[in-house]
Amino acid sequence: MKIVYLFILTLAMSLQTSFGQEAKTRTLTAVGRGEIKSAPDLVVLNLDISAKNMDFNKAIEELNKKAAALEKQIIAAGFKKEDLKTTSYTVNKNYEYQNGRSIDSGFIANHSYTLEFPNDQSKIVTVVKSISKGIDVTYNFGFTLSDAKNKELKAELLKRAVKDATDEATVLAAAGGVKLKQINEINYGLSEIVPFAMANARMAKMSAEGDFGGFEAKDISLSEKVTITWEIAQ
Repeated sequence: MKIVYLFILTLAMSLQTSFGQEAKTRTLTAVGRGEIKSAPDLVVLNLDISAKNMDFNKAIEELNKKAAALEKQIIAAGFKKEDLKTTSYTVNKNYEYQNGRSIDSGFIANHSYTLEFPNDQSKIVTVVKSISKGIDVTYNFGFTLSDAKNKELKAELLKRAVKDATDEATVLAAAGGVKLKQINEINYGLSEIVPFAMANARMAKMSAEGDFGGFEAKDISLSEKVTITWEIAQ
């Protein structure tokens, strides 16, 4: 019985020592942030055409003629027909309000597209002047980052965030009279990206002879947050 009691006492003391050692493990956590502003490298052009007619089939026929004309203009600007992607195609009843009454005005057909290309001022000018000829089209420009550019910037963001966290932890450790040891844990993934910058809200049809010289898009802001935990020694 004494042997059993001695074994239990020894085990209890061993566990107490083990728990005591774990309790002595101290850590320091710092949060680092990486921030970058970058000019967008991708243009997203949204285009809309529409046609109205009292007859359903004629509304579609007129819309298709405009679509064919728009495709020719896009090709003339140096693109392929396949570059012009449809985002929506609708045909709805058209009502107009006169003297407080809703008047049946036939049908309205709409076709919306998107066209993406590298952010180049000369290309933007060429596209605008081309699509401003002939048919009525409304459009707006958006600017964003390509997948390749986004990946490149994210890698740089993470480097900056880790350095920022390390610098902060080094200062804190020195102020607290301790030394940093190995890293215990790194958490990230709370990236904050403003992915889309509009050049302007809306642009109506522009004269082909108009003096359009393009525009500069606002820089896109990106940030990444990293949380790092180190073991510390006295």
